Amino acid sequence: MTLVENAALLLVLAFVYDLIARHMRRQSLLVKLLTGVVLGGIALAVMLASWRLPSGTIFDTRSVVLSVGTLFFGTIPGLIAGTIAAAYRISQGGSGAFTGASVIAMSVGVGIVWRHLRRTWQRDPGGLELYLFGLTVNALMLALMFSLPWPAPLAVLKVISLPVIVIYPLATLLLGLLLVDQRRRRRSEEALRESEERARIIVAALPGGIVQIVDRDLHYLYVDGEAWRDLGISNEELVGKSMGDVLGAEMAERVESQYRRVLEGETARFEVEYAGRTFLATAAPLRDEDGEVDRILTLSVNISDRKQAEDEVRRLNADLESRVRRRTAELELANREAEAFAYSVAHDLRGPLRAVEGFSAMIAEESGGDLNEESRDYLRRVRAAVQRMGRLIDDLLRLSRLSHAEMEVTVVDLSEIARELAADLAGREPQREVEIVIAPDLRAHGDAGLLRVLLGNLLDNAWKFTRETPAARIEVGVSAHDGRQAYFVRDNGAGFDQADLGKLFQPFERLHDEARFEGTGIGLASVARIVARHHGAVWAEGREGGGAAFFFTLGEPR
Repeated sequence: MTLVENAALLLVLAFVYDLIARHMRRQSLLVKLLTGVVLGGIALAVMLASWRLPSGTIFDTRSVVLSVGTLFFGTIPGLIAGTIAAAYRISQGGSGAFTGASVIAMSVGVGIVWRHLRRTWQRDPGGLELYLFGLTVNALMLALMFSLPWPAPLAVLKVISLPVIVIYPLATLLLGLLLVDQRRRRRSEEALRESEERARIIVAALPGGIVQIVDRDLHYLYVDGEAWRDLGISNEELVGKSMGDVLGAEMAERVESQYRRVLEGETARFEVEYAGRTFLATAAPLRDEDGEVDRILTLSVNISDRKQAEDEVRRLNADLESRVRRRTAELELANREAEAFAYSVAHDLRGPLRAVEGFSAMIAEESGGDLNEESRDYLRRVRAAVQRMGRLIDDLLRLSRLSHAEMEVTVVDLSEIARELAADLAGREPQREVEIVIAPDLRAHGDAGLLRVLLGNLLDNAWKFTRETPAARIEVGVSAHDGRQAYFVRDNGAGFDQADLGKLFQPFERLHDEARFEGTGIGLASVARIVARHHGAVWAEGREGGGAAFFFTLGEPR
């Protein structure tokens, strides 16, 4: 009967531990003092339910109560409880009073030392540790029996050794596991309360959203949010239910597959459809003090409006792409028709022009002697106009081809192209003395053929407009412009009036009299067209009589 009473008192200790831990979270000195008094009271109750050996030695489970109580409640409560128990044992008197007080001091001391040593451990004591703890305490208790007057130790040890070594460590183990379980359950409850409180704060800042917490078995522990309330669903209705109970089998399977990833420690983002609404959910793991995932926190935002907007944008994009393809096809057809028309017109014009030139030449040859000087001048003007018209037709065809010719992008050596073009110009007019300076290693990404046409037009202009300059000079180089390379062709020729800058790159615009400088007004328009196809920019600087410089940059060709 005494053993049963001791066991009941050990359970009371577990109850007291749970009560103190639940309702007295602030570990103030007063709380510790009250805890020590309560623990001392339980130790007194155990000692009152003790049994007395013939030698006068009092035997009970105080070593279990005090050692485990000190280990879990702390040093101050243990010392107070030990003081109360020791005072009572000494007051009982008898030959074993000193030994009993020593056992009390030893139990408290081992509890203090063990608690201190394991402060750095990041886990609760396990079963093996608790059993070794109980074995240590009770082995020392048996050793203290030798402090009894001789030959009492032998008689006492003969009676208590077996139950103390076998039963007391087991009692320590069971009581410790009970307290550990209570501690873990209490921490889980506190963690859940904290999670719910955080969830409530998030819900307040997340209009139209949902916050929910589920356990490892994917049952709802907590649910809140404006979206649930709008659907008339409360937290109480969902707690304890599974995914399938709420979402339906198909959607539950999709969500559970994501949650299984979260249970492995990942964070998952996925979409959930429920009650005609679409939610974007972010699920993250919540861990216990051992670092194990024991719950999942999910934040869900109603994105139904956004999904509708995205669907509308996709529909509009598809419609726009269809329109662009249709318009592109129309433009390509128009370009082909325009090109065919240009060639047809050129062909139709060349015939009459050749006839006019031919008949003019025949008149001049056969009747030249019968014509006066004024008539012969008229014939010369007619033939010059016909030749100019032929050149203009050729230039127009070349300009048309520049707009849609296929491009082959490579690394182009502009320096080499410029040298070849300069040599050709010098060969045409060997009597001219022109200083041509070409910077080395000018390289660019683009179509070699188009860039040759570009440089050819710029060098032709520079060569032409330096015709009246005594010490003519043409320079091809590169400079920095807004963080990009700007290639240039500069000359010291006739230049141009800054007021005419806007006309430079327009087709058929001429800034100089044709009698001084021949041309059709297509060259710089061709330059602008080529630069545009390379996603670049072109501009000019100059002054009348002071030369001109033409700059261009090249981007990604198209």
